[in-house]
This record gives sequence, structure tokens and C-alpha cells, in this order.
Amino acid sequence: MSIKPLIILPDPILRQVSKPVER
Repeated sequence: MSIKPLIILPDPILRQVSKPVER
């Protein structure tokens, strides 16, 4: 559910946020 809004972010931000969010 939290990933939905994250995907809207740009590629550079998604990569940095995807790391902590994946956990």
C-alpha cells in the first residue's frame, strides 16, 4: 500500500526510497 505513492515519485527518489521501503 505504501509502495503505490512511492511509484509515483521519480526514478532517483524511488531507488533511494525503495531500499528502506522494501524492508
